[in-house]
Amino acid sequence: MAKSRILGICPWRREIVQGMLGSTILGFHTRFHCKNFIETVDRYLEARIEHEHSTICFQEQDTLVRKLPDFD
Repeated sequence: MAKSRILGICPWRREIVQGMLGSTILGFHTRFHCKNFIETVDRYLEARIEHEHSTICFQEQDTLVRKLPDFD
């Protein structure tokens, strides 16, 4: 089951995701988790997502989603 669906049982899912998008950059420890977060935003919020650059624009604020530290 996709992680975005697991978050679906949380009654505050939108508020949690919106709060995270208050940051200008979000770092996750794997590319999989970056992709999962972007899919979660796509599922629960109306936001502009640029998959090529891993950016999300929500309420006129851009958030970069990156794997950090960004070295493999």
